[in-house]
Amino acid sequence: MIKINSKTEEIPKETSLLQLVALKNITTRGIAIAINQQVINRSNWGAYQLKENDNILIIKATQGG
Repeated sequence: MIKINSKTEEIPKETSLLQLVALKNITTRGIAIAINQQVINRSNWGAYQLKENDNILIIKATQGG
């Protein structure tokens, strides 16, 4: 069990952050991901293994005017 933007979800064990992004069909353009309040560099998404109770925050850039 993990939290994604404050919503509890169950994911398979040994899931990487990159696998989670693919599993959830998250568009990667213009986003940043923080886990437990620490931003994870996009180049590390494949190596970062999610753990029980991780708190994931996905931030999407928006345009305004």
